[in-house]
Amino acid sequence: MRLLNVDTFEFAEFFDHRDIWYAILSHTWDAKEVSFVDMKRGLPYAKSLPYFKKIRGACRQAANDGFQFVWVDTCCIDTSSSAELSEAINSMFRWYSDAKICYAYLSDVVEEDSPKAESQFRNSRWFTRGWTLQELLAPKKIVFYSREWVEMGSKKKFRTTISEITGINLDALRTLDIASFSVAERMSWAAHRVTTRQEDIAYCLLGLFDVNMALLYGEGGRAFIRLEEEIIKSSDDHSIFAWTSQRGDSETGGLLATSPSQFRNSRGITIYQDKTGTSRPYSMTNKGLSIKMDLVRGYRPQEYFALLDCCTAGGSYLAICLRELGLGDEGFQAGFSHASFSALATSTGDQLIRVRCRELYAMQSRDYDVTAELFVRQTAYLSYPVVNGRGDKAFKLVDSPSFRLHRVVRSAPSHYRLYPGRRDGKLACIYGNGDGNLVDIPESVNDWVATAIFRDAHSKLEVRVMLGWTSQFGISVHVCESYDENSDGDTIGVELRPPSNRITEVEVRHQFETLRGEPQTELIPVSVRVDLRFEQDSDALYNVTYEVIVHDNRPL
Repeated sequence: MRLLNVDTFEFAEFFDHRDIWYAILSHTWDAKEVSFVDMKRGLPYAKSLPYFKKIRGACRQAANDGFQFVWVDTCCIDTSSSAELSEAINSMFRWYSDAKICYAYLSDVVEEDSPKAESQFRNSRWFTRGWTLQELLAPKKIVFYSREWVEMGSKKKFRTTISEITGINLDALRTLDIASFSVAERMSWAAHRVTTRQEDIAYCLLGLFDVNMALLYGEGGRAFIRLEEEIIKSSDDHSIFAWTSQRGDSETGGLLATSPSQFRNSRGITIYQDKTGTSRPYSMTNKGLSIKMDLVRGYRPQEYFALLDCCTAGGSYLAICLRELGLGDEGFQAGFSHASFSALATSTGDQLIRVRCRELYAMQSRDYDVTAELFVRQTAYLSYPVVNGRGDKAFKLVDSPSFRLHRVVRSAPSHYRLYPGRRDGKLACIYGNGDGNLVDIPESVNDWVATAIFRDAHSKLEVRVMLGWTSQFGISVHVCESYDENSDGDTIGVELRPPSNRITEVEVRHQFETLRGEPQTELIPVSVRVDLRFEQDSDALYNVTYEVIVHDNRPL
């Protein structure tokens, strides 16, 4: 490691830096930074360059804090040496972690006051660059400085504000053990960050996942795929597969994302551990990623929901949609057969591809139909066109202070089984942007779509809201009562009809036991509100959403 003497501006080489007390600089690069070559031309020349003041400021602050050495990436790395550059990038997270203090220099911030809503601090470029992510997470102590090297405050002081700016979990800013967060969660922290060179969006994340790999500038987007391949060599975290493509991207793909931006909806995803605590190994082969997965029959021929060993922030189990490769049009039209599904379970060479990559599915249970050894191609083309029946509308199920979404189950045209334990009562519900679960309204639907079950966390009171759509009048909402069901839990005589207004008020029967153990029934007034939302975000899954929320109308 090459360090800069804060008094003489001369370099000192250390084979083992761990016993050296040094400060380290974090900043965003400008067009004409002072390089290692500039410094070797002599101190008078380096001092004449306009951006030497950044180095001088870092050295002055380090000297004031009692340090003899400081590390500045622009001048302490000889970028003309590919070997040295590779070593530095692979070691950088550790160097920032081992530094006694990190100076975060925000060259676009001239204010000295605390970071307010529209302050320069909140809008600093430092929070948008790929390289500064590890520089935020790795150091034990960070102090922020303005353009004129005026101290603004520490990472500890601004922790909540930084979490709001970056979307990084507040707990991750408190701990140095970021490995406790899922791969998807860590990837989401980089989802909105950018780098000048395409390859650097992968290279800047090496330390976050504790992996090393060779640098191959010129490989473009392949660098991020290589990063993921390195991660799965030492990790069995399925959340690396829990990503969604963006508008304009291909609707088909492999199990690996092509950019950290595809993890923008993956905040809060956690690892699921089964009862046995065992994990299934997987590896990259010339036939694709070889993996053993639990599968549920899909809604289209040769399609399957593959259950991932990870969960949403709300506790739902995540799944992705896969489709078999190499099927002709005749096979596609023939429809799904139980025999073909059973054959998949015993085959060792089935190749699949991910379809509908813009969607993750939140499953209500871990029930599955079969476990199969699969090969999932990273790049492939289907032999028939992908038919995507997803419409441009969806119900968004939102929690209220009174009622939280408990589960969602599927409606059928003539009857509806209300209990999710039954096989035909399961529903794959589209996982949205973190502020609600999205339930798709298919293009051709003219019936009940789903029933959302909201539950009061304290009383366990359940409100069951049937959600439907008809081309005649649009949405239809019905709040289930006990008299809507027969003894089998099937609904009876519930017809689609237009809502009288956007708020439905009903009384729901709540049965409970008193403190003496006596059964008692009371009627609880609740309201179900449906609001129409037009989605303006270019990355939104739907153009229109119907936001459904349940409120308790009892007086306080």
